[in-house]
Amino acid sequence: MNNYIKYISYAIVGISLLSLPLSIPFIQTNQEYNIFNKEWNGCSEFGKIIYATGKPVPLMLPYSEYEFNDGVLIIIASDIKYSDSSISIIKEFLNRGNVVIIADDTGNTNNIYKELQLPVKIINNQPKDLFYLKDDDLLITPNIKGFDGKIITNKPSYIDSKNGEIIRTSSISNKILMEEINYSNGKIIVISDPDIFINGMKNHNKDFWTYLLNDYKGKTIYIDEAHRSTNAVYDIGTSYVQNNISNDAKFVLFIIMVLIFYLIKRIDLDIFNFLFKKKINLKKISEENNIEYDKLAKMIQKIKD
Repeated sequence: MNNYIKYISYAIVGISLLSLPLSIPFIQTNQEYNIFNKEWNGCSEFGKIIYATGKPVPLMLPYSEYEFNDGVLIIIASDIKYSDSSISIIKEFLNRGNVVIIADDTGNTNNIYKELQLPVKIINNQPKDLFYLKDDDLLITPNIKGFDGKIITNKPSYIDSKNGEIIRTSSISNKILMEEINYSNGKIIVISDPDIFINGMKNHNKDFWTYLLNDYKGKTIYIDEAHRSTNAVYDIGTSYVQNNISNDAKFVLFIIMVLIFYLIKRIDLDIFNFLFKKKINLKKISEENNIEYDKLAKMIQKIKD
């Protein structure tokens, strides 16, 4: 009887735990281009792709405060000039064979290319083209090297370079919007429009986000959140999601749990009996201990019962 009470108690506790609300930690902000910003101008949806691809590490402090493992560094819409020490860290990161992705339409990251002695420059001037969505601010770029699809840019700038471009506008304006540059053992991917990563462009560019990160599955992906002049006020807390389990479902779970506990107990007993049953020789025990065999057998049977 005590065992059944124990099984019932276990089942009640288990169902109670299933009924408790889930505790989910969250971080959010309203800073533009931030991966914790869930509004239209944030990059939280791109952050989800990063999380699904590799191991995301947001950089909230100067680069010198971090130990960089091998992987990918993503810089989106940074408007603070990079110091010599930060560029040295980027250079060392590239020398080890890693990848840096920079999305910038203002030219604020041009000093990185200059210090790395790369013939690349962001020209802060919006190209116009005949292929656009709704108006000529939203350019359609269907010709992307290696990608079977198109992306929509939002007031992009263009890249002054003669390296290997990946995205270019049509032959009407013929401007480079994205290119890949080999540097030492690594490479830099330069994109002249950070807006392709914002939540408001998800429906148009999500497939491209996945394509861009496809080669970096399982790797550490650093996201630079430190080089923006607008202060990011972070809201850090915990949200709770109530588990709504119906009474009928609770009853079924209760019965299942009781049966499981009972079967586990019975299996343990059966295994014990199976292991030791053949090893017990009652006749030998009765002879060695001067006990009548019939009495010993009856005693053991009563204990079993």
